[in-house]
Amino acid sequence: SRRLTRLHTTHHTRLTVTVRRLPLVRVRAMASDTDSAVLAHLSLTDEGIAESGIADALAEERQTLLGDAAGGGGGGGMAPVAPALSEDEVRRRNSLRAIPFSVPVIMVNEIVERFSFYGLKAILYIYLVDRLGFAPDAGTAILHTFVLFSYTSTLFGGWLSDSYLAKFKTVVLLSIVYCIGGAVLSITAIPGVTGGSLDERDPTGESPHWWGAALGLLLIALGTGGIKPVVSAFLGDQFGKDQKQLLSSAFLYFYFAINLGSVASTLLTPILRQRVSFAVAFGVPAVLLLVATLIFAAGYKWYIKYPATGSVVGRTFSLIATACCCGASSAELD
Repeated sequence: SRRLTRLHTTHHTRLTVTVRRLPLVRVRAMASDTDSAVLAHLSLTDEGIAESGIADALAEERQTLLGDAAGGGGGGGMAPVAPALSEDEVRRRNSLRAIPFSVPVIMVNEIVERFSFYGLKAILYIYLVDRLGFAPDAGTAILHTFVLFSYTSTLFGGWLSDSYLAKFKTVVLLSIVYCIGGAVLSITAIPGVTGGSLDERDPTGESPHWWGAALGLLLIALGTGGIKPVVSAFLGDQFGKDQKQLLSSAFLYFYFAINLGSVASTLLTPILRQRVSFAVAFGVPAVLLLVATLIFAAGYKWYIKYPATGSVVGRTFSLIATACCCGASSAELD
């Protein structure tokens, strides 16, 4: 005999109906909202089927079987055919399974930015001591001051993004500042460009001067710290509320990209410094970052962008200032 299985869901009850050629119908009712399944075997006549609320479902399946027999479908029966989806529904379902095109572009920018920062950090101490003539203690102090400013400038980047420029423009602007800082550091590392040196071991006076390094490091710290909190938030903006699982996967790839850029630069930048020069070791990451920034800016139309809504930090300080003024006025009245 031919056997057909159909799932029919109504509220919290799922009915599995097995239809045979005999007038006997077995209904297995399973309550999905209880800890244990409730099983019931009912022998239904035609009237019982109508009263059970599944008459329409059985009639539909019988019509399907008749149509299969009339069309010469053979004894194997017709497989259930899913209803056709609209074009908008297909696009929506595909968007829930696919990472947006803008996300890889953001990740490439992040890889290059981390490559530039950690590559610079790997050779900066040697540059300060061996090329600029700073004492070891002074070189260590300058290196840690640079790292400190790189991480505290994140507050400036977040405030600028939330209050005025929004995320996309903030990333582009501070990335350009970053590139300028890398270019300054690279160019001033070329012997004879700055026209002075603190290194007494260099009688020619062609070693780089400290002001080039100071200006370059200041711009780099402002750029890298400013975009740090904005890029990750901008990545999250590319996903909707119904893409939480996909968002979690995207951030896994994002942090993998960060570590990939960091490890690669830590290995490659010292090799460039040793085999070529400091100028090339500083310049290659700056050029790569410039290319990545241009690619990031070129993807403008693919991004989901939200306008600036005001900084929480700014509103907090505004409330504190208002409270202080009101408190001073109350004290004067008393």
